[in-house]
Amino acid sequence: MGLTAQNFVKIIISSFTRIYKDEKTGAYYLAVYDEKTTNAAVIELNYVENLQFWEIKTAAPFRTAFFKNKLLVWKRERTP
Repeated sequence: MGLTAQNFVKIIISSFTRIYKDEKTGAYYLAVYDEKTTNAAVIELNYVENLQFWEIKTAAPFRTAFFKNKLLVWKRERTP
């Protein structure tokens, strides 16, 4: 049947390797990112000020070029 949206989100949350920020919109992106590929599995998070919570705006594969103009705020270091 394939991967459900809920399972896709669970996979990203449990294994993201980078967090990016869009300084224009304030959105954050949790990404399962590998330099060897041109795609990343991504969750876009937006803060809803009046409700004071983070909303998942989208969860989808993104081209890694999308992050070219985004601020890298965290990167998981590889363990030896």
